[in-house]
Amino acid sequence: MKKFFALVLAVCMLIPIVSLGESAVFGKGKIYIREKGGTLHLRSEATTKSESLGIVHQDDEIDVLFLGDEWSYIFSYRVGMNGYIKTKYIVDFVPDENMFTEIDIQTASDSAETYPMPGRYHLDLDGDGAIDTVNASLFYDEYGNECFTIIFETAYGSSGEATIPYSSYDARIAFAKLDETNRVYIFVTGDVASTDFVTYAFYVDQGHMKNVDFVSPAPLGSGLGMAGRLDAIEQGHIVIVPILDVLGTRFYKVNMVMENGVVVPYENAVYTAVYDLVDDETWEYASLKAISSIPCFINGNETMLDPGAKVIITWLNANEKEIGFTTESGLNGYFKYSEAMDHYYGVYVGGVFEEDAFESIPYAG
Repeated sequence: MKKFFALVLAVCMLIPIVSLGESAVFGKGKIYIREKGGTLHLRSEATTKSESLGIVHQDDEIDVLFLGDEWSYIFSYRVGMNGYIKTKYIVDFVPDENMFTEIDIQTASDSAETYPMPGRYHLDLDGDGAIDTVNASLFYDEYGNECFTIIFETAYGSSGEATIPYSSYDARIAFAKLDETNRVYIFVTGDVASTDFVTYAFYVDQGHMKNVDFVSPAPLGSGLGMAGRLDAIEQGHIVIVPILDVLGTRFYKVNMVMENGVVVPYENAVYTAVYDLVDDETWEYASLKAISSIPCFINGNETMLDPGAKVIITWLNANEKEIGFTTESGLNGYFKYSEAMDHYYGVYVGGVFEEDAFESIPYAG
């Protein structure tokens, strides 16, 4: 399993954003410059008097983050930064599938819909009766990686900024009231096409952005954010789908609730499991051959599975940390497993790391 992306939080000055209106779309394009020399300044703000961040050239390919009427906000691969150029210099523009979303949310409750990012969302975040704004903006870092910046605009002004390295593929945001404080918690969840997705939560207190900690069930660990994608918020229950990499990745849902401003497991937390793979039987009936001696239990008795023995994996119990199997001769048994903390992925099966335990382990991509 890949290492999870870290969340970088910084309270900093708000990046100036052009007034985009209905033309706020994303896509790709090229630079076309009629003037002699064929170069153009990439500006720090939407004005020719602002600082030059670098020079873009004729026929440069660019990512268009906001397409405005007069100025547009772009990422230049040549300069390696975001900045502003006049829209008239952008040609061959192709809109991206990820269109900018702007929604007025009338009320937030203990059940919440997830909305797409990038987007701009208007609602009362702190219960003061005034409408606030959440800006979820897509940008590219100096390496060309997609990231999101979450900025809150309230009656107190613009708050801190959360910068989150996510692919834009199905990244989502949700708003819910989950305790007696009447504050709205903002959940940001990442890319469902990667093992790196993480869910974070924030709230706003008198113009200041606060982050929410997660106390996650084993083997996921605790801290700022939780490994996994936000699946739903229903009647105060926060459903997150992490990954458990056991002989091929398998999803299981975790049931969390908000207690004293912290996201914590609800009861035993893990309450259902589903298969990651398209065909359930591809995972459940994986045929494996042992390549070392592996401690196991057969018919309730502790024994050893010898090298060369073939088994079929038949079930997994994430609560008890057990993997069920059937032998070629029809005996039923199970292995005890534990997370491989000294690896980026995988588990120890009966104390043996999975790569040293079996051949033909079907890893997820």
